[in-house]
Amino acid sequence: MRSSPAAGVLGRAAARWGVLAAGLARRLGRLALRQLVRAARSRRGRECASLALFVLAAAALSLHAREAVRAERRYRVSKASLAATAPPPGLTRAAIDELAYLPFPGRSFSLYDPLAVPAIAATFERLPWVRQVRAIEVAFPSRLRFDLVVRRPVAGLAHGGEEYLIDADGMVLPRHCYAPAEPRALRLPVIVGADIGRRRVREGELLEHVPVRHGIAVALALRAERFDHLWSLPVTIDVSNVDGRVDPRRSEIVVTAGSTRIEWGRSPASERLHIPVAEKIERLRGLLDREPNLARLALVRLQFDELEVQPRQPAAEIQ
Repeated sequence: MRSSPAAGVLGRAAARWGVLAAGLARRLGRLALRQLVRAARSRRGRECASLALFVLAAAALSLHAREAVRAERRYRVSKASLAATAPPPGLTRAAIDELAYLPFPGRSFSLYDPLAVPAIAATFERLPWVRQVRAIEVAFPSRLRFDLVVRRPVAGLAHGGEEYLIDADGMVLPRHCYAPAEPRALRLPVIVGADIGRRRVREGELLEHVPVRHGIAVALALRAERFDHLWSLPVTIDVSNVDGRVDPRRSEIVVTAGSTRIEWGRSPASERLHIPVAEKIERLRGLLDREPNLARLALVRLQFDELEVQPRQPAAEIQ
């Protein structure tokens, strides 16, 4: 059956209107979507702003609470309480009393102050008898404990008519902080002949003088062994000939134990060729087993390949 011309016109018009309607629907859909996104964005912005205000308010309250806690006496540590503990073995009360005068503002501090504990730890490490702050234990609200590594004297240093205490690093230690305060009372060797000059040696000073460094190296080698009979004698370490300054043909280091001269040779700190320290110590150990107080020996030479000893001449034979 054939369609009439009027029906064809109406069909084409209906199709055109359908296309227009579909396009309009798409446009309206996109517009609605944009509006929804804007609405969502606006809502998210309001939510973010509300959250930011909440965080700021919480921070302000936290800061206020922290300041209030810092001001509370029960949450504060007095500097005097740091000095109330017993001193480490070998140190005097004077060393601990110094903790009450730490250069820190006020008479007390709060453990809730983030700057307080690091500042006090740094101050501890500047004390001449403290080598290191190994650990810090904080127990809130008001307990603080420092694990300190204490500098220990390894030798004395004779200079300007006085004898100082020095540690393995060459730090001149405050004598009033140690008991006993004299090298000989501590059974320590005394370094002599360092030729530091006329300048004054200050406690708390780090000595980097080369002869002193060589003397410390020999002292450490001797102190590593339990030479009880040796330390019952006054022991000196003469470093005046380090690097052959006086006579390159003679021993650089001379240890005197009582009245026995021990020619050590070069120190363990020397970069020049020398007999290993372990060999020298082994020879000295065997010698002390035979002659505990070295009373019958005038001279011992450790700087050569073989041990050399010179007996003391009997008093009746001395002309």
